[in-house]
Amino acid sequence: MKKILIILFICSPILLMGQSKGSFMFKMNYGMVSDSYHPNSHLSDATVEYSDGESIYGSINNPSDDMQSNYNDRDDVENALQLSAGYFVCDNLLVGLNFMNSDIGGSNDVQYWNGSFKDRSLFAEYEFCNKYGVGFLAKAGVGRIKFTSDVNRLLDDAIVPNTGFEDENASKLMYGAGLSYKVYKFIKLNIEVTRNIVNHDGFDGWDNGTNKDRYLYTSAGLSFNIGTKNEISPKDKGAIRDIHLLLPLLLIAM
Repeated sequence: MKKILIILFICSPILLMGQSKGSFMFKMNYGMVSDSYHPNSHLSDATVEYSDGESIYGSINNPSDDMQSNYNDRDDVENALQLSAGYFVCDNLLVGLNFMNSDIGGSNDVQYWNGSFKDRSLFAEYEFCNKYGVGFLAKAGVGRIKFTSDVNRLLDDAIVPNTGFEDENASKLMYGAGLSYKVYKFIKLNIEVTRNIVNHDGFDGWDNGTNKDRYLYTSAGLSFNIGTKNEISPKDKGAIRDIHLLLPLLLIAM
């Protein structure tokens, strides 16, 4: 991923010089990936036991809650970079592809899970109410996820039997909203929150029959419009130099 960013860093003046705005968009977002809590999903209604006979869960009257990130202030919220590329089919409607690799994790009172996934998605994004350079956007999409997950007991880090998945594939749905601010006519800052629904209950290591798991991606980033060639003012050329100087900071943060 860093190699891709280095290439983009080197090429960014070439892409933007002589191209002030156009039909294509490239976006880089960096943010937090967190496992979502959904109260109607318990891990199991049955008692699960270890090989030594010790019970990890209660009975059907005392089920364990769904795992979630940052439970009891546990530091398991992960960070990830998302790359997007798209085409404006009209002034306000963008259709494109998302690419993201990330780790993810969560916990409850008795166990925790860790996982990783690769997300490849097709999305549509519509911007409306654009005034004074500030726009509101709504987006939705579908895609595929390849994930690996495992579950451990908090007490002693023992692996929970009959849990975990390796290199599983699943479809996903995504929807979300955000804000954008036009810095220059070809550069925007954006803040986004997307909710992702994975059509595989084992995404968090447990498959208890709900058929779905969820995670949130909360991010900020930059988008660049490239395409038609127009004259660029000295002010715009200065903006390109400023962005080119800021991109190494993103590489260092990675």
